Amino acid sequence: MAANGMAWGEVVSAARFTVIQIDGPSSEAEVMGTLRKAMEAYAVDNIAFIHPDCGLRSLERDSARGKLKNMVSALKSMKEELK
Repeated sequence: MAANGMAWGEVVSAARFTVIQIDGPSSEAEVMGTLRKAMEAYAVDNIAFIHPDCGLRSLERDSARGKLKNMVSALKSMKEELK
């Protein structure tokens, strides 16, 4: 068992962290901060994917779309940073 409670080789989703806040803005910078926390806790090689919280379905479409765009933009920026 790894120090963070994961089994060695276990792959996680960054969704164990709240990547997108449903009740407020989720800027690209906020999402990147959450991704950094996930990478510190689990190491980048153990994060298979990120995805939004299921609560997006309760938002207006424009709001949900904006949050998803910020999530995608943050992921692209993070990938560039890691090159």
